[in-house]
Amino acid sequence: MKYLITLLFLLPIASFAECFDVDIKVQDTKQEGKWDFGWGKTRPEIALCIHDSLGYRCKLNADNPDKHKSLCKSAFNCEYKAIYFPDQEYTLEIVDIDPKYNDRIGKKKCKRGERCLVGVAEVNFVKTECLQPVE
Repeated sequence: MKYLITLLFLLPIASFAECFDVDIKVQDTKQEGKWDFGWGKTRPEIALCIHDSLGYRCKLNADNPDKHKSLCKSAFNCEYKAIYFPDQEYTLEIVDIDPKYNDRIGKKKCKRGERCLVGVAEVNFVKTECLQPVE
């Protein structure tokens, strides 16, 4: 009986965390003008950073995360697959990764699974299964 009560108590907590595919659409110009140095057809190198109960984490190119390379190079659209969101509310930060100084596209508190406007970016979420075991 004691184990059943413990299991029933933990059940809502286990079902609270969810994974989402995150789709980011960035406007073709930033608030100050063209992306990067403004030469030719410039596009941002999009990175998604999340502040939540897991801490601060940025989703970068998995092939070489130490180089701080974007998963989506020179793109106005970027999709991240099966991102784990343990909290109902969190802060999203969208960044344009540059060789010397990164540009902040936007930073905003958002609610899990709801469309969120973050600076000059629109962020949409589609609930999905988690691809890896969640800590």
